[in-house]
Amino acid sequence: MLIVADTAIPFVNAFFESYGMVSLIAGHEIDLRSIKTADALLVRTQTRVDAALLGGTSVRFVGSATAGVDHIDLDYLEAHNIHFVSAPGANSHSVVEYVLTALFELSWGASQKLTAKTVGVIGSGAVGGCLVRRLKAFGVRTLVCDPPLEQEALHSDEPHSFVSLDFLLRESDIISLHVPLIQDGKFATKHLMDADALGKCRRGTWLLNTSRGGVVDERALLSAVASGAISRVVTDVWDDEPLPAPEMIQASHIATSHIAGYSIDAKRRATRMIRDAYIVHFKLERYSAASEPGAAEPGAAGSIELLVPETDPKESFERYCRDLVLQMYPIMKDHHNMTRLRSSAMVDEDRAESFRQLRSNYAARFGFYRYRISDSRLRTEQIRRLSDGLGIKVVA
Repeated sequence: MLIVADTAIPFVNAFFESYGMVSLIAGHEIDLRSIKTADALLVRTQTRVDAALLGGTSVRFVGSATAGVDHIDLDYLEAHNIHFVSAPGANSHSVVEYVLTALFELSWGASQKLTAKTVGVIGSGAVGGCLVRRLKAFGVRTLVCDPPLEQEALHSDEPHSFVSLDFLLRESDIISLHVPLIQDGKFATKHLMDADALGKCRRGTWLLNTSRGGVVDERALLSAVASGAISRVVTDVWDDEPLPAPEMIQASHIATSHIAGYSIDAKRRATRMIRDAYIVHFKLERYSAASEPGAAEPGAAGSIELLVPETDPKESFERYCRDLVLQMYPIMKDHHNMTRLRSSAMVDEDRAESFRQLRSNYAARFGFYRYRISDSRLRTEQIRRLSDGLGIKVVA
């Protein structure tokens, strides 16, 4: 069988080469001609999968190594009996670790305590739900808004603690977005954070978007930043990818190239998920997983030792946590790489290509669970917070 795959899907050859002939093509270059005789198509967000792409092809299986599916015409696939699978939850821990790193960095830069803040989480799926659990482990007050899940809870008479969007906007110091991009309907999220929503936020609110660019009205956000209504912005996703607006890059205290979910572990998990679905769909014999990619990577079978921070955890535990997370993920390196794209001298074609290159050449980043810290200064409660909040192993 012929499998056409986006070159940006990590480990795709290693996972699929035993199950067909793999043809690798850059996501933005995949077209009808290149998949005409393919049996399976594997994509990421750069490829729009719809009638224009699939019409008249032999494709019977589409896999997207992503959590979001707004680049997929699901109705077309269903109508033409083309099996589809994505990778929901595969990158949840990676995105949460990105958000936690950003929060510790912003808090330190603003000389404010994260534990004194109220964090509003919009969207309580795999990512949002995980973030809430991690924040609670640190003792951070959280508010959660998720209308679809709230409706499910109400219909089943299950107790819940969801709040309305208006309440969350009014009561939160920090807002983190974790929703899919839904264009219309009862639970539409297109421009969920528009001028009206931003106007309801507390003055000086921090806004983090790691969901989809279209969830935020960028023009409205720029106005809110200019007025001081929003004081800190973290942007990993952009309205017109791969052409992020230079003004949005400039306005973001942390700006990155849609890589929040790009840990090695998340990438491998996503590719494995679509590989497993491919095997089931085509009723293939599963080969041994003993030689799957990543088996020999640092920390895969053990833990990576962290340097003991100079900061005394008894004096400033949040600073101690920041020192740890920046060892595991130096987020400002990604920010500095992204800021090069805000140059007014850069033409759109070059900006788009630079954005793609930042993603395709992204440096290896490991999940926090691979790390350990050995520090006799840590107290029992601090050990619990590091273990449950960051997910690292602790030896005191």
